[in-house]
Amino acid sequence: MALVPGIKQVPGRFGRFWDTLIQPELSLDELHKFQAQLTFQPYRKNAPLWEVVVIKRISDTPNTSAVLFRCHHALGDGLAIFSLLRKMACSPNPKIRKQVAPTRGMCSTGSAALRILAAPYDIVKLERELGKVDWLIKDKEGWTQLDDNSHYPTIAARLRFHSSEPIPFSVIRQVGAAHGVSGTAVLHSAMLGAVRRSYFPHEEKSISRVRVQTQLPPMWVKGGRRLGNNTTCGSYSAPMGELDVVKRLIETHEGLVAMKRSACPVGLEVFILALGCLPRPGIRSHFKGRDQQDKIFVFNIPGPEEVDNFCGYNIKHIGMTVGSYAGNAGLGISFISAGGNLRIGVLGDQNVLSGKDQTKEIIINFMEELEALKNAASFSNLIDCSV
Repeated sequence: MALVPGIKQVPGRFGRFWDTLIQPELSLDELHKFQAQLTFQPYRKNAPLWEVVVIKRISDTPNTSAVLFRCHHALGDGLAIFSLLRKMACSPNPKIRKQVAPTRGMCSTGSAALRILAAPYDIVKLERELGKVDWLIKDKEGWTQLDDNSHYPTIAARLRFHSSEPIPFSVIRQVGAAHGVSGTAVLHSAMLGAVRRSYFPHEEKSISRVRVQTQLPPMWVKGGRRLGNNTTCGSYSAPMGELDVVKRLIETHEGLVAMKRSACPVGLEVFILALGCLPRPGIRSHFKGRDQQDKIFVFNIPGPEEVDNFCGYNIKHIGMTVGSYAGNAGLGISFISAGGNLRIGVLGDQNVLSGKDQTKEIIINFMEELEALKNAASFSNLIDCSV
């Protein structure tokens, strides 16, 4: 890690590369609580904005340890940190893998940059579509707010999170191929059905459409980057109210394709880069009052393909906690793949999620929606997924 540009640089002239903390033993429940509190714990003054925490033993899981890497968002976002993790877990003698042919019709960087010319039209069109969406929660009068005086254990207690057991990613690909759509569309569509069933158990009360925002690969950097923030995000109007699983899947696929072809993500990235050049008071003024965001944010993050060589250990589970969701930042859904498997995580504030039971309920609903898509494609193999 010390050889990675950015991490090896330490604020000030003297100091260690990073802070290392050791915990002798924790249970899984204690680990989750510790991880949530660590997410909001302030960094020490005159110290690096990243820490490595090693838990030597997980008491209720034999032969298991845990490593937590905590970093400030200024160092990198989820895509950047997982890119770094893939480099750390890469085998010195990588296996020969099938070469994937580039998709026809993909634009070069130069032609993609010209898409910015269509940004005004695309932005107006998207805002009209998003102006017709609704939100999961109608009544916000009972919401409790955070302020600058809130202590980090109090903030951490507001966070709701649950993660599924691993799902073979080949199942997602098979379902997508059977319906003629991408695996990403399968994940998004099953997620929409799962969230709808949790918030609107009575189908007649369901909302029609909701705003979904997701990260896109950065246009400006080829081959991926280890550190930094990915500011390219796309949004689309998602058909949450569609009860037919196949129709919802097709509409979701079409929405994702239109989002990727739109110039809006490029225009947004240019705007964010320009905004970052402003003085901090100007940036604070722009974001003031924008903490309530009625959207579902989807993290689609690829982890290492090889999970048997992380510093000589096997990786059993990979997860991520985002501190910004302690507040009214909407509902977060994470799809993290590693070693050919995928885990879905549900993340949100207590204003958005009533409790851990609801996060688990959404994941159970996701498995059932995935099963419904499989049955609609007349698959014979059963999907065996636990939560």
